[in-house]
Amino acid sequence: MGPPCILLTRDDVVARRIEGQLHGSADVTRVASSAEVLAACRQHDPLLLIMDLGWHVALEACREVRRCFPDTQIIALGSLRADPMLEATALGVYACEPHDIDRLRLKHLVRNAYAHLAVLEENRSLRDLPPPSRAPAASPPLHHAPPPPATLPPPLPQVFHHLHDIDHMLRGVLETAATNAGVSRAGIFAQAASDTDFRLRAGMRCLPETESLIVDRDDEFVDWMYTHAHVAARLTLAHIEPPATRIMIKRWLDHLGAEVILPLHGHSQLIGWLFVGHLSSGMPLDHSNLSHLIAIAHDLSVVLENGLLSEEATVQKTLAETVLGSIPAGIVAIDAGSRIQWCNGSAGQMLGLAPDTLIGKSPSLLGARLADMLIRAAHGEAVTDPVKWTDPITQLPLAVMTRMLTNGDTSLGAVAILNDLSQERLILERQERIDRATFWTELAAAISHEVRNPLVAISTFAQLLPDRYSDPEFREQFSELAVSEIGRLNAMIDQINDFANPPELSFITVHLGDILTASVQQAKEQLKSGIPIRVTADPSLPPVRGDLSALLECFTHIVCNAIEALQNATDPSILVVATGNGKSAASMAMVRIQDNGPGIPPAIVDKLFSPFCTMKARGIGLGLPIAKRTIIDHNGHIDIETGSTGTTITVSLPIAVTKEAPQHEASYSGHR
Repeated sequence: MGPPCILLTRDDVVARRIEGQLHGSADVTRVASSAEVLAACRQHDPLLLIMDLGWHVALEACREVRRCFPDTQIIALGSLRADPMLEATALGVYACEPHDIDRLRLKHLVRNAYAHLAVLEENRSLRDLPPPSRAPAASPPLHHAPPPPATLPPPLPQVFHHLHDIDHMLRGVLETAATNAGVSRAGIFAQAASDTDFRLRAGMRCLPETESLIVDRDDEFVDWMYTHAHVAARLTLAHIEPPATRIMIKRWLDHLGAEVILPLHGHSQLIGWLFVGHLSSGMPLDHSNLSHLIAIAHDLSVVLENGLLSEEATVQKTLAETVLGSIPAGIVAIDAGSRIQWCNGSAGQMLGLAPDTLIGKSPSLLGARLADMLIRAAHGEAVTDPVKWTDPITQLPLAVMTRMLTNGDTSLGAVAILNDLSQERLILERQERIDRATFWTELAAAISHEVRNPLVAISTFAQLLPDRYSDPEFREQFSELAVSEIGRLNAMIDQINDFANPPELSFITVHLGDILTASVQQAKEQLKSGIPIRVTADPSLPPVRGDLSALLECFTHIVCNAIEALQNATDPSILVVATGNGKSAASMAMVRIQDNGPGIPPAIVDKLFSPFCTMKARGIGLGLPIAKRTIIDHNGHIDIETGSTGTTITVSLPIAVTKEAPQHEASYSGHR
């Protein structure tokens, strides 16, 4: 903190200009009367004074300052040839400048004036030191002068009743301490919660500038108090070295209007300071008074530290409550005694209850199901997977999880997290409607395409029938065509019926090697294909539990797809391999059906198992969806890998593990 810079003017334009030009160079305090100027000089002498001589009281104030405070440096602003400026020059002011002084010129003047003030203050400090030959006798030890009682009535336990309002508490403690110490002025600077700056938290008859003062944690004075951890008093000012530090501390004493500044520490950290003025009796402070004030500061440190801790805890509690209260998920917590300790607004809305009425009550008010889950969780039976139900009061679909609250191995209670599934359900219902509409649209498109082709052929032959009825060859062609196309229509209807109404499966123990051999043979017969297909089955592969007909149809369709993908291949081949990885309950039988075709276009790979997705000129795209459903019904899964070198479909089925020989085994022997 440097010497204050006081600006005397009533012209707002001048004030704004000077304050702007000196921004960052000096803290300018504006005053409008000679009384305010003299009061500032009495408190801070010496200081820097900038006077607007256009204000008629300025010249009189200049005379008084030069007479009473000759070390104060004055920069006079006005008309250079006017009488007030000429008189100011005669009074010996530091500088006389025009109203429209250049910004750099003003900053240069102020910087030099501050340097001059620093020299004056250092000289004054050296003059105030007693000569070594006439040094005063050493002061008696502090314990020789019995101090008055250093207790702070009311007792600390009563003071802590106001920890919820630290400013109110500090005002009460300060008034008591000031009365006990017999001082006329006192104040406490401390940090606020979540703030590193120091500001006046409680004051009694403080100066106006003190009340608005904010001190940064990195301020030189704060650093000095943290480093030295002892009082700064006018009584002991002469013993502080070096002189620059002594000047800095004196400036702070002047700025606060204080005789003593006492640091307040907590856990080896500076948490604030107490400053006091003169004794109410007007007598100067002596060493016994300092001893008394040090004892008061010690007790006050305890009070302030606990108050700051309580303030920080209150801030953290408020923050936690605000965060928990604003979370859209519902939160309900009980303690180890099965009493509700927390319920946020979201939980209250979901349960149709007022949260404020639940605190301290039995969790049974939340409903039997939720209460049971909370109590069980408090005893270690937490529910980690969401449990879903519809609340009987609000009719909202809820998903609830519980967790036990612990401190080490000790249970503190439990918490339930409630999620409203209304939006999720609406989204699912909307998606289901979209999927259903898409399904029927695709179904209609597929059926219209597949039905139109047979009907067109039959209709064409029917139109020609009257004219060519006598032609035996035409009648034979028409008969064959009609039977073939009607059979195609029936097959399509059967496939749609199988997709819509899957048959009931009958599980027996079957051998995959036999099923794969039969599936390959059936696929070749259906497509009349001569593409070489090699079937390899591990002879040690255990059987699986499955429906013989469903698995046969599933693998037949997959092999048919592989054959159709190789229609234009130059050297087509298909490999069907069945392997296993053991006989444990977790073992799986793996079937790979691999072709060397051109692969599946990336655009439809993700849709391959969706209904009505097909790459064929004929068909409605239900074969692979039915095959996938069959595999899922057998507790297996189906995967696909495709690229420019071919496609591999892998089917995994759980192996049937039995301790005894299976009572029912089946193999395919040429019939379905």
